[in-house]
Amino acid sequence: MTAPQMLEMLNDYGVYLVVCEEGFWDDLEIMNRFEMLLKNRFENVYQVLLDTNVSGIEGKLTIYRNPDVGPGPFKAIQYDLSIIGAKIRNGQLKTQ
Repeated sequence: MTAPQMLEMLNDYGVYLVVCEEGFWDDLEIMNRFEMLLKNRFENVYQVLLDTNVSGIEGKLTIYRNPDVGPGPFKAIQYDLSIIGAKIRNGQLKTQ
């Protein structure tokens, strides 16, 4: 996905807040692209420093707000969770 495609999808589903661990999986191109989208288009509203049990490794969670999301209506997420035999339909978890 391109950054504009990601932004369109986030807006279509009404994603208002995103919590992101900086640098997490950014060796994957898509995750790096997503993190850059957050930094460039979303507002940084809060940061939380993470304590780790590994010396010399620090982490940070950043909470971003999407300034492009209006009042709706939004698309309903439809997702299959086949590993647990369930589906998400219109915001509801349905077991099979």
